[in-house]
Amino acid sequence: DTHTTHNTLHPALHSLTMMEEEEGEADLPCSVCGSNRWTTHNDIVPCGGKCQAVVHQACYGIKEVPKNHKWFCDRCVPFSLQRASKVKCEYCPAKDGPLKRTTKDGVWSHVICALCIPGLGFDSKERNLVDVSAFKADQCGLPNCCVCAEEGRADSVRAGITIPCVTPGCPRQFHPTCAQKKGLVNLGEEGRGSICCKHHRERPVKSIPARAPSSDQKSTCEVCHVTFGTPQEARVHAELSHPPAKARRRSSATNDAPSSSHQQQSSSSSQQQQQQQ
Repeated sequence: DTHTTHNTLHPALHSLTMMEEEEGEADLPCSVCGSNRWTTHNDIVPCGGKCQAVVHQACYGIKEVPKNHKWFCDRCVPFSLQRASKVKCEYCPAKDGPLKRTTKDGVWSHVICALCIPGLGFDSKERNLVDVSAFKADQCGLPNCCVCAEEGRADSVRAGITIPCVTPGCPRQFHPTCAQKKGLVNLGEEGRGSICCKHHRERPVKSIPARAPSSDQKSTCEVCHVTFGTPQEARVHAELSHPPAKARRRSSATNDAPSSSHQQQSSSSSQQQQQQQ
């Protein structure tokens, strides 16, 4: 009997086995990062409220998933003093999407806005609150969302905060939520988000600097004095908007050709009339 073996594991070994990492794909993607991949320690959880947001634990800051998966986001949590329908993002006009409270009373922010807008962030790695202490609206410039303009939402074009395309010299700006719906947001390893417009996403540049180009990299058109991010952009603008003098002369000669031939015809006809007389 002393040599009898048992098929049951020691309780400690059994618990370690149960903690092994599992992964899979959910039916719906995360509303923040867009991925539908989940793991044991970073599950995808749907909100049980009216917003119907679907988020990763790490993306939204969910410490522990309820056993019945009955989880509510900050906006939809039951018995809240603030009605979910009255909650809106301070930084963009989008009404849907996962929202979180901020360090400023009564102010809310989309998670994607906190990841993309300079000066916004989170108070901790757990993402309990959106930290707005470093945000300065006057440093963001005038909002001008090209997605809202293209889709005819005139009231939303200049609302909230817009972020420019990461490509130097590109004039396009976006609300983070608008760019996210178009699949234009890139989330880096550190969790910060950047936006690249569809034109430069289809024609990617070799390298995109992390900061704005310095003054020695910029170039100004000699004709209309418009400043561009790189000399190459200024050269392309000049070729399209201000063709060389030879090209202009060829164009004017072509335009004058019909009038000169008409003059020749009129002069020859007058000579014939004189001969007949």
